Amino acid sequence: MRLITGQSRATSGTVEVLGHSMPKDSRRVRSLLGVVPQESNLDIELTVRQNLDVFVRFSSLPARRYAEAVDRALSAVRLADRGDSRVESLSGGMRRRLLLARASSPLPACCCSTSPRSASTRRSARTCGTSWRRCGPPARRC
Repeated sequence: MRLITGQSRATSGTVEVLGHSMPKDSRRVRSLLGVVPQESNLDIELTVRQNLDVFVRFSSLPARRYAEAVDRALSAVRLADRGDSRVESLSGGMRRRLLLARASSPLPACCCSTSPRSASTRRSARTCGTSWRRCGPPARRC
């Protein structure tokens, strides 16, 4: 995972992600990835919408499309009605869906998980794929 995101350098050989050389193109690659972490790293004091808004601003989307991307991601994970709720008020399942929404906004080229073998990650990957199909072209799992 650290090689894919450019946080570590390969000690031998080369690393290419989605056609980009690492770590030279790591900034571009990170903009193409949607990462769903094993542990929640949501800001519980912010609202659901604010959590997504922070991350969508790191993307390469034009500013005029930020709100649309957030709305699309919330709808895809069935949290549109909870946009103004603080994260601390969400159930564990809703928080997991919010992490998926964050990874899918804006539509990444690839979905990565930090714990690919866990049952919750397999469920998340299925939800992730379903959510991205609702949003637009499906992302690849890597």
